[in-house]
Amino acid sequence: MNTKRELAALSDPESTFIEPRFVAENKGLSRDEKIKVMLDWRQDLLELQTASEENMSRERGESNVGARLKAVTDALITLGYESE
Repeated sequence: MNTKRELAALSDPESTFIEPRFVAENKGLSRDEKIKVMLDWRQDLLELQTASEENMSRERGESNVGARLKAVTDALITLGYESE
């Protein structure tokens, strides 16, 4: 990882990259780093989805969590990631 932006991606990928495909296309991240960013992003979305289902969400627009989760999953597939 080279830039502050790429380092920030590990702690908050959704605020760093507008769409998951931009992570996959990033030249400054290795494949393993991209996968880590995407897995972290997926975990954040799964937690948001759970909170939303339990009426505990603090975010507006949580209804598109499913679409964002699909985009993350698609990016992981593009990177050749296979879940354990």
